[in-house]
Amino acid sequence: MALASRSSRRASGRRWLAVGVVLTLLVLLVDASIKSRSPDPTRQLNGSIWVDRALTLVEQSDVQGMQLAAFLSDTKSASGPAVAAQLGTLAAGARSTYRADTAIRPPTDLAGAAGLLESCLLVRSMEAQRIAGAVRAALTAKVGTGVIRASGDSLAAALQRLEVADQAYTLFGAQLPGWLHVRAPPSRWIGPGVNTNPASLTVFLTSLQSRASLTPTSSVAIEAVSTTPSAVGKRGGTQILAPGRQLTVDVVVGNTGNQTERNLTVTASIAPATGASSARQFVALLAPGSSQALTIGYLAPPLGRKVTLTVTLTPTTGDPAKARTATLVFEMPSPTTSAPTTTTPATSTTLPGTSGTGATGTPATGATGASGGSTTVPAQTVPATTGTGTTGSASASGTPPTT
Repeated sequence: MALASRSSRRASGRRWLAVGVVLTLLVLLVDASIKSRSPDPTRQLNGSIWVDRALTLVEQSDVQGMQLAAFLSDTKSASGPAVAAQLGTLAAGARSTYRADTAIRPPTDLAGAAGLLESCLLVRSMEAQRIAGAVRAALTAKVGTGVIRASGDSLAAALQRLEVADQAYTLFGAQLPGWLHVRAPPSRWIGPGVNTNPASLTVFLTSLQSRASLTPTSSVAIEAVSTTPSAVGKRGGTQILAPGRQLTVDVVVGNTGNQTERNLTVTASIAPATGASSARQFVALLAPGSSQALTIGYLAPPLGRKVTLTVTLTPTTGDPAKARTATLVFEMPSPTTSAPTTTTPATSTTLPGTSGTGATGTPATGATGASGGSTTVPAQTVPATTGTGTTGSASASGTPPTT
């Protein structure tokens, strides 16, 4: 009897343990079900009201973004005061949109999404004002003072920060909870075609100043020069390239005047050479404020010797625009040997000219007009030894090299 009693007690204990496990599972399931439900009707209504107001402000911001895109892609002549007024209106609108957003209070469970949207609209407001200021400075700058180049740098920095604002908006959309049953529409101020390269934007601003003048102005510039193989270091004034046997040259040229340029010739030559010493490409048409990226080659430099690369941009006969020239001294090691260990890292430089505004020789991304594009120039730039290095807007895709 005693044995039977102990056995029954053990069985009873196991039953209570099973009941406890089942109850625990039920509690967990109920808790998960409660958490997955929508909030109470009042909270959901408040959340929906806030989102509707917020997305109305997003629509306003999108209109301002389209105004900025229209400005960056415009190559037509316009007076300086009209351009300044256009950008002033854009900046005032962005500031008003941001202030309206701070006036609506989100529910506590939407605070994270609301903070991301507020950050996006704040950056758009601040950078719209900086863009307006940079353009006003460029329109009133004197040639040769470096103000346009500084304005191009400021404009590039503003556009890059606007890319960060676009990313904040994307995160805002991802933070909206599913129980709102709302999907945030796309909102981007800086699309894939917008060029944020300082040198290209300096060309754009230089051309904008020319277009604001009634006097016809023909002016072109070598915006940037780089090579393939690219530089791996620098020794004194000599760029040390990666080992190779052939050389191609990437060039970005820009129209800094207010007249359309046609039939431009871009020539790259090296001295000394072991084979092909020069090659050229042609630019059929270049609108005011636009740039174009070209790849020229192949050239055959000697290995282990200093070589001078000269790039010349020549307008067609009868064109009042002046020819421009840029030079670079480099050395290409033999493919069987490593690059010298005494070199210092290659850095971007400025393309100064003898007159006018110098072009910042940072790597440039090609695209048509002022809105960026598809051809990327490797990161090696050179100083211009003659001619004006004025810079400008975005570049178009380069064409295949011809010799």
